[in-house]
Amino acid sequence: MKVTMKITTCALFALAILCSVDGFAQSPSLSPPEPAKSESQSRLEIQAYLDSLAADNKLSGAIVVAKDGVPIASKAAGEASKAKKSAIRLDTKFNLGSMNKMFTGVAIAQLAQAGRLNFNDPISKHLPDYPNKTVADKVTIHQLLTHTSGIASYSIEAFKAQREKLTTIEAYFPLFVNETPSFPPGEKFEYSNSGYLILGAIIEKVSGQDYYSYVKEHIYKPAGMVNTGFYEPGKEIPNLAIGYTRMGPGGRPGDEVRENTDRLEVRGGPAGGGFSTVEDMLKFHVALSCLIANTPTS
Repeated sequence: MKVTMKITTCALFALAILCSVDGFAQSPSLSPPEPAKSESQSRLEIQAYLDSLAADNKLSGAIVVAKDGVPIASKAAGEASKAKKSAIRLDTKFNLGSMNKMFTGVAIAQLAQAGRLNFNDPISKHLPDYPNKTVADKVTIHQLLTHTSGIASYSIEAFKAQREKLTTIEAYFPLFVNETPSFPPGEKFEYSNSGYLILGAIIEKVSGQDYYSYVKEHIYKPAGMVNTGFYEPGKEIPNLAIGYTRMGPGGRPGDEVRENTDRLEVRGGPAGGGFSTVEDMLKFHVALSCLIANTPTS
């Protein structure tokens, strides 16, 4: 595969990848080892276990178990939407949360392999107008990718106050650009959503495309991910799982179960908040594995 291939919220969104179903090492024992299970038997047992979870009301979500990129067991159970009384299916779309960061990382790696940026480039090389000049000149792309930039994530309070307006990458910048870094770049690890928003802006600048178009064209489409993307403000997404919470607007738990949509990104972006399905995430795994396997090592 070419480099142009450019993984909950409802309750559970899972993709299990097994390189070998019965290839786990066995501990030494005086008793004779049990005969290895056949692949068909292993499949049946895994499927039976998933079925039992659903039957016991212990599964609300979608699961696909795959070996060598091929599904061997799957199960979907629970309600995607209480209001619509719609059931969760294997092709139900879930909010990805921070798993979207994987796509941002792949996009940066593609542009690096194409020679359009270097992992050691400072922010200022590609975003010369970045407001915080000290940060822009010192923090590198590698440090943004590895959460070692010192740029703290924007606060939840600031996000809530501006949530409805945060539909572009640049709209997030005022939430964090003027903050003093928590530590000198490269000194230690500190998870940062803000860093991945900056990476998204770099992708847009270097590629000449908006972030959403870039990942769709260079990652989702080549991998065959037809049910992966981002929310369009004001538009209803069909077959979308709605998340639920007992947490009240003030941040305290209560007795009432309500939708959590008022706590999520309006659109999502480089740091998270898009949507996908277990089937599409398996396609992403297969495509990325193929790419890695066919990439020469130096």
